[in-house]
Amino acid sequence: LVLNDYFSYCRNNLLNNKKAKNYLINRKLDYQLLSDVGLTDGKFFLNLKPDLEKTAIAIGLINDDPALKQGRGDKFFDCIVFPLKNVRNQIVDVYARSIYDYHNARHFFLKGSTQGVYPEYPSPDASKIIFSESIKELKKIINQKSHY
Repeated sequence: LVLNDYFSYCRNNLLNNKKAKNYLINRKLDYQLLSDVGLTDGKFFLNLKPDLEKTAIAIGLINDDPALKQGRGDKFFDCIVFPLKNVRNQIVDVYARSIYDYHNARHFFLKGSTQGVYPEYPSPDASKIIFSESIKELKKIINQKSHY
């Protein structure tokens, strides 16, 4: 539930952020077609109910480290976020890519083992499955799917 709320929140941020939209456009990704992709702004946790906040901290969506300069905050601040889904099409993980070109911190996931696939599990009757090295590359393929 907290991940669904998170992606809804992040989607709205993306649509209202010129820098993030330009980041995607410069990488040949059409943000208008990417209905499940969003942008973090570091403020998601501010209005969370206590039970959802505890869950968000437990899964690593929120940093709750008093040693951090700003106290607590969104682990994926200033990142484009992609939902990773399980076989039941539920969001179970996050892949995040910083919109800034930090040399040592560009790609992020939740705590624990990475799980899920993007954009979703293929149907059992799928005749073709395309694997890609990165989610960004996969999105380029999906954006051009009329060629397949």
